[in-house]
Amino acid sequence: MAWYDVDYSCGHSDRIQCYGPTRGRQAQADAEGRKLCPECYREQRDKRNAEQSAKDADAAKVAQLPTLSGSDKQVAWAETIRARMLNDLAPYAAKAAVYRSQLPAVAEQIGASATDKRLDDVAAWLTGRIAHVRSQASAKWWIDHRYDDLTQDIHAGLMTQVKTLFAVEIETAKARKAEAEARKAQAENDAHAAARAEQQSDNDRSESAAFHFRPLRVDRDGENLTIYGDGNHLAKGYCADGDWVIYEIDDLTVNSLLPNATALAARVRKLCVGHALAS
Repeated sequence: MAWYDVDYSCGHSDRIQCYGPTRGRQAQADAEGRKLCPECYREQRDKRNAEQSAKDADAAKVAQLPTLSGSDKQVAWAETIRARMLNDLAPYAAKAAVYRSQLPAVAEQIGASATDKRLDDVAAWLTGRIAHVRSQASAKWWIDHRYDDLTQDIHAGLMTQVKTLFAVEIETAKARKAEAEARKAQAENDAHAAARAEQQSDNDRSESAAFHFRPLRVDRDGENLTIYGDGNHLAKGYCADGDWVIYEIDDLTVNSLLPNATALAARVRKLCVGHALAS
């Protein structure tokens, strides 16, 4: 820590303390000298705030906003807060009429009538809520709400109004959606059940065909088998690595995992061996 004489940019001088490494203290003093002295800075700040408050007050009169009540300091601060918050809210407030024009589309989505008086009630609530905010005349109210997001609050309130006024339609829409989803799920289940039933039917037919097929002659071409059965029935299969598979009977695909298909393969193998066709 060391003391340095500083000549401020406003012409005033003072003696200040600088901290940190010795080599950086002079730089601190030089930087401080490029500023206004503390007293001139406060005067300039207060003057700027007063001018801004005056502008905000004039703007409030033009906007026909109520005169704020409170101490001079509170009013000056609240004028600035109100101007900022209403400026943020202005675009949303301007959309009130636009929103009213869009309500029929909203109504159609929830199954309400586009001419329903409740649509006007929603728009009226929006206009009234904005008017309520603008009507606040207490400086304390604006100071207490200086961190509020009025746009978000009003939007949330608007959604609550819509849900309240159109509760029946909204619940009906939800029920219809749930019913449609249930129908879709049931249709999918039915389709799966039908597919399973069809597969089971094919398996049953394959099992029956394999059970009743009586091989009479087998022609073998390498691994491929052509099996002629009684009653002009025809089957196809193959053999590889000692495994015999029948995969088709009279153009009917045979599930090789079925017991009767396995039994048929065994009969074909026996027939092949009996005619010296097996390798």
